[in-house]
Amino acid sequence: MIEEPRPVKRHNIIIERWAGNPGPTDKRGKPGFRWTVTYEKDGLFQVQGFADTHADARAAAEACLLERGID
Repeated sequence: MIEEPRPVKRHNIIIERWAGNPGPTDKRGKPGFRWTVTYEKDGLFQVQGFADTHADARAAAEACLLERGID
């Protein structure tokens, strides 16, 4: 029996706790989660975003991939 080759994963999603970016007065902003998506499609690309919860960060990262046609 010959197995069909599996598609190669061409993306990564990283979600990490984030203390918040410094504002104009150098105070930290609201903490949350930073998401980073890297994907390969005619080159290597990276997109980052920020969300209040881990679930929102995951949903935003997955939506980012779908918008760019990456499954």
